[in-house]
Formats: sequence, structure tokens, C-alpha cells
Amino acid sequence: MNLPKKIVDLIHGEQVRQNGNFVPEGEGYLEKLADKAELLSHDSLGQCLGFVFFYCNDPAKYSSYITLLMVAQASRKSGIGAALVRYVLTLTAQRGFKVCRLEVRKENAAAIKLYETMGFCQLEDRGDKYLMEAQAS
Repeated sequence: MNLPKKIVDLIHGEQVRQNGNFVPEGEGYLEKLADKAELLSHDSLGQCLGFVFFYCNDPAKYSSYITLLMVAQASRKSGIGAALVRYVLTLTAQRGFKVCRLEVRKENAAAIKLYETMGFCQLEDRGDKYLMEAQAS
């Protein structure tokens, strides 16, 4: 797997903090991210404070897709998550895609609030998650 160690360490730490509910179990998910997704990270003094994995590579589709966003626990509420999402929205528009989509667990009220303040709207109720969408900018 070719993910940076600092990203893998953040993912594993959050996986433990969320009792195994942060990412799907097994290495298959992380391998897919490493092989297929684009990664943006926010680093400071050699430490990763947040990252986003997204797909914006299928010209047959009109949307990009954020598959995983995380900000280190000590850096939350500092604007890092919003900055990462804004950059994905900008790249989405620059590449000619119209919207960006993501799924968020219903219990993750902080993430839902962040996404709504950034213009994401609920499109679909998917049981324990919402599918949300925002216009590219």
C-alpha cells in the first residue's frame, strides 16, 4: 500500500477512537484509496493535521465524490476540514464537473453541520447515512 504513514496512522487512530466505525474493516478499502482516489492533506511542521480522499476522474459523470475526510482530533474546529472541502469543490469545477457528492453518517452531527454550511444538501436517506451534494465552485 502506498499511503503515507502519517495518513495511515491518523486513520488507524480514528478507527480505534470510533470503535471500528471510521472506515470499513480490512485493508481492501485503504488499498482502493491508495490506487484510485486523490489525496489532499494539510500538514504543519511535518505533521498531518487533516486529509481528504476524493474521486474526480470519470468524465462520464458530472460529479466528484468525497470518500473520506478527517481532521486530527486536536485540530478540529480550526477550519482545516472546510479548507480541504473548498479545495475539492474548486478542483471539481476546474475539471468541468458540476457537483460534489459525499455520504455522511447520520450520527455525525459535526460533519453534517460543516457540510451544510458549505452548501451541501441532503439528496437521499440511505439508512444510517445521508447522501449529500453541493454545487462545484
